[in-house]
Amino acid sequence: MMRSGVHPANVEFTFRPIQQWDQPRREKETCRFRSTAGQTQNDLKCELAAIGVDECVIQADLDESQIRNDGMPYASAKFKSDRVIISFDHPEQGSVSFPCDTYDGFWNNVRGIVKTMESLRAVDRYGVTKNSQQYTGWKQLPSNAIVLQDFRSVEDAAGFIVEHVSECFFGDETEQEKCDYILDDHTMLKSAYRDASMRCHPDKGGSDQAMAKLNRARDMIIKHTKRGAA
Repeated sequence: MMRSGVHPANVEFTFRPIQQWDQPRREKETCRFRSTAGQTQNDLKCELAAIGVDECVIQADLDESQIRNDGMPYASAKFKSDRVIISFDHPEQGSVSFPCDTYDGFWNNVRGIVKTMESLRAVDRYGVTKNSQQYTGWKQLPSNAIVLQDFRSVEDAAGFIVEHVSECFFGDETEQEKCDYILDDHTMLKSAYRDASMRCHPDKGGSDQAMAKLNRARDMIIKHTKRGAA
């Protein structure tokens, strides 16, 4: 049962390189799942939609240059390891993060996270917890330190995006008006991000660093917007 009217087809994934892995080393286990990458993605969308989440970040052990402008990895992308971290904003618990490197195969680890989410969601069915308290053990800090090093405010983050969009993207608006459009309209933010990525992405003449900073600018604005709407 989907609580916030989110349809699985509307759930979006964005791949990012893993910034930090602080999980203890453990022996690999025999994979207990049999599923394709496509089915695993569909099931992840269903689990996210069921708790009212329409987007998540999938951190993988790959380079920024192996991620397309739409946030998905190229078909030829080479994962350096099977590690994965799935992060999203839970409607009641805020930012949560699920790391996994238990199995051989990247998508097997994603499947492990999906099954974990399924089990956590089942707890709500029996009324044992309130306000999804079973997710508290997976909570992460609300603001990534690396974001704070880049931008002093969401206005700074919006200014970075505005700085990298094409000249024809906006009309004759002032810089402040352009920033306001991005901060006030999620659709405008997504469009401006896609346009800016055409200059920041390493395959388009940009760099890994520029693309990563653009991603962090977008994430900071999204988090700010969601907190303001809560």
